[in-house]
Amino acid sequence: GKKLSDVEKAIVDAMRKNSKISQSQMAEQMDMDVNTIKYYVRSLSKDNIIKRNGNNRSGEWVVLH
Repeated sequence: GKKLSDVEKAIVDAMRKNSKISQSQMAEQMDMDVNTIKYYVRSLSKDNIIKRNGNNRSGEWVVLH
């Protein structure tokens, strides 16, 4: 499949460690802008590497690959 960038790997790792982590928490942890995180998360979703179960408040991340 797709080769993940370091940022994408970090996002996937964060989701594996805590499936309930928010994008703003990830941004804080990685010292990045939340919009940057959102961009990568969208791209990872589109490539079927992650998906969101449930809604934004109480949902959780599922790492597919």
